[in-house]
Amino acid sequence: MYKDFPNAVVYLTKELLQLQLTDKLDELKIEAIDFRTADEVYLPQEDNMDVFWAALHEIKDMGSATPTYSKLLTLVTALLALLASNSDSECCFSIVRKINTEERSHLH
Repeated sequence: MYKDFPNAVVYLTKELLQLQLTDKLDELKIEAIDFRTADEVYLPQEDNMDVFWAALHEIKDMGSATPTYSKLLTLVTALLALLASNSDSECCFSIVRKINTEERSHLH
């Protein structure tokens, strides 16, 4: 795993302002450090990323119904929702290039 994971988490959170976690950066960094240093025995043993984070959501603080990594899970949920490619925008540019040709601009 990335060795500077806690600082990377803080950086991503600052970039994704709509998460409204910027006022909780210290708590988020502590969660990231706890996650990074957690014994692997207590973490889900899943290869699929979606299943891993869903299982991690089920881990609760002792005596509480709150997930142990609630702020980290908010960030990961936002990151997993991002599109993996820019194919939609590329498709739009391709359509515009087909419509807006040099021949079209010379029509009377």
